Amino acid sequence: MELLSLSASDYSPADYAALAELIRYHNRLYYDLDSPEIADEVYDRLLRRLIDVETLHPEWRRHDSPTLEIGGTVAAELEPVRHPVPLLSLTDVFSREELAAALERIRGLVLESGDIPPEDETDFCVEEKIDGLSVLLTYENGRFVMGATRGDGATGENVTANLRTVSGIPARLATADPPERVIVRGEVYMAKTDFAALNADREAEGLALFANPRNAAAGSLRLLDASVTARRKLSFLAFQLENAADFGIATHAEALAELRKWGLTVIPVSPPSASTVAVLAAAEAIEERRHDLPYQIDGAVVKLNSLARRAELGSTAKTPRWAVAVKFPAEEAETVVNDIIVQVGRTGRVAPLAVLEPVRLAGSMISRVTLHNAAWLGEKDVRIGDYVCIYKAGDVIPAVDRVVLSKRSAVSRPFVMPKNCPSCAATLVVSEDGRDTRCVNPACPAQLLRHITHFAGRTAMDIAGLGEANAAQLIEAGLLHNVADIYTLAEHEAELVALPQWGELSSRNLLNAIEASKQRGPAALLTGLGIEHVGSVAARRLINHFGSLTALQSASEADFAAVRDIGAITARSLSTWLERPESRKLLRRLEELGVETRTESIMAEQRALQGQKFVLTGTLPNWTREEASAAIEAAGCEVTSAVSRQTDYLVAGEKAGSKLRRAQELNVKIISEAELRELLA
Repeated sequence: MELLSLSASDYSPADYAALAELIRYHNRLYYDLDSPEIADEVYDRLLRRLIDVETLHPEWRRHDSPTLEIGGTVAAELEPVRHPVPLLSLTDVFSREELAAALERIRGLVLESGDIPPEDETDFCVEEKIDGLSVLLTYENGRFVMGATRGDGATGENVTANLRTVSGIPARLATADPPERVIVRGEVYMAKTDFAALNADREAEGLALFANPRNAAAGSLRLLDASVTARRKLSFLAFQLENAADFGIATHAEALAELRKWGLTVIPVSPPSASTVAVLAAAEAIEERRHDLPYQIDGAVVKLNSLARRAELGSTAKTPRWAVAVKFPAEEAETVVNDIIVQVGRTGRVAPLAVLEPVRLAGSMISRVTLHNAAWLGEKDVRIGDYVCIYKAGDVIPAVDRVVLSKRSAVSRPFVMPKNCPSCAATLVVSEDGRDTRCVNPACPAQLLRHITHFAGRTAMDIAGLGEANAAQLIEAGLLHNVADIYTLAEHEAELVALPQWGELSSRNLLNAIEASKQRGPAALLTGLGIEHVGSVAARRLINHFGSLTALQSASEADFAAVRDIGAITARSLSTWLERPESRKLLRRLEELGVETRTESIMAEQRALQGQKFVLTGTLPNWTREEASAAIEAAGCEVTSAVSRQTDYLVAGEKAGSKLRRAQELNVKIISEAELRELLA
């Protein structure tokens, strides 16, 4: 970036203004939209440059400078929450030397604040800096009653319903004598394995990928549909008891121990120490094990252990004076592209893949990396024989950062995508923007294996025993040519039994699982068909609306687009798939083979409810929030998190709070769980 090529002393007022505006732009992408365009280390360099310029020219700094801002803004569609305590950010340092200097600065502030303190009052604790979304939890009389995002530090977003689905946040504190009020700050994150699985599913459905686990967690937590959040498998680690003074707790380490007793999952912390050497060693130990952790971290946090000394030091408008974050450098490696191959995905999407000279990166050996699509490959201009720098996006997914052009061979040539499918030789179809290359041959062998394993997967027809290895064996034996053939395998039981490593028990178990799958319902079947952009959530929305696959075939693209959460791209993809004669033939055959293609769950009375908006509040006597939400959605209705003039019903349970008052103000109809059950019956 040009602005980083200037030293701080060379900046003009116009350069300063441009840098501040650039940082505001990236703040909005990161905090508000959860879709960053630059790596964290580049952002850190921009912000540090702004700090350096403002240090030289304090007269240029405006009241809205990014150096004074905390986090992002509150989304308009989420209910704002005023925090009981300010949620500040941290001062960042980037080296061992800077961390040591920061520790000395904090000790100096402690000495200035009064008498010479005992050594244990200058102890520091060191924690992992989880790269997730900071939230504040409030418990009243032991019950979780409110959860909010950090927002701008003073006001956040009410995401209580979503936080109830997050692992590590108990609905009640594990104590027989709960405190009147507990305020906990912590981090919501997505485990690396769950992030990789989520992106794999999104790529298979043709959806945009999340850049890293942090953005996946943030985007998932701020959804308006808590049931979708629940499926994203988020977790929580507490790192601060904000009202520790209410309990007479003296140190941060004691506060974390109390949180553990109450049943919250708590971030690991080093033993308190006043030694700079010990603190540096603890931070370095975290950096060494960062790639072995189940979650992504981007640094370590060093905090003064004494809560009394923290109170004396206080904070600036943006950061506490008693803590500092040391940011770890991003890792990358250089290697050679030995080959570029193309792979055919389940939906027919053909993607280029770089075969690399194996290289160790972030704790694992990397030998392959995706090149995404023809347009991306053209923009990066990756060629066979090139030296490339690779990194792990979010410490998880290997990706190409850049080509080392100084090492490029003079005889290298740009890679050209094939015109024919590498699996079946059918002519490939390229989208207008050049970003999508597909094989549209439904009999393509490469698609068949992935299509069958997807069809049999847990989110679809859930056929145990029909994983990739077994499916490949059945295809090779000529028993499977499409997904409908799965339901004819009972006619070939003798051939199944005779296959290597099968036998009577394995064959019978598979056939039983196939028979049971016939009753999985049309939403699971629609998911299993592998239509681009139609995942499990979209399938459920469509079936709830139309009631059957037969009704889907009679609907138009405009009808699909009118369904909640079904956008134009999904509507067009579904309409195109249904228009193909081979698709309709497949659906007819599945129905003839006894697979359930219609649902009776939407009765005439319930159809009158379709599209109406429900809000849940309080504790229901017999249903969890997730169960109630699922029942409401099965009736074709919508569950939202905030009460508004568009809300049709508020379902109020025990200890309903502000949502009940808001519903009364707006004359929204308020019903009990029993009345909800009657309404949905």
